[in-house]
Amino acid sequence: QVVAQRVAAHPSNSFHLTRMGQPMDRDFWRAVSAEFLATFMFIYVCLSVVVNTSDNPLALPTATLAISLVFGFTIFVLIHCFGHISGANINPAVTLALVAT
Repeated sequence: QVVAQRVAAHPSNSFHLTRMGQPMDRDFWRAVSAEFLATFMFIYVCLSVVVNTSDNPLALPTATLAISLVFGFTIFVLIHCFGHISGANINPAVTLALVAT
């Protein structure tokens, strides 16, 4: 009876989803959605620049410079926007590895 009371009173036995005893609360889902949005924005912006500069014959001489600057500035802006929310990994492999461990 004492063991049953201790198990029922344990904080990890709540109605929230748990991962290794830690509750997956609003902050967790906020960080997950921020990582998803940052990754989506990074891929969308960078691939659109690659597609637009590769089709334009006037942009070919400076295409490499334009693409590299857009990649760098996009990462810079996304880290400043999402860094305080989720750490701004902006890499699905790193994010999934951190969730798994």
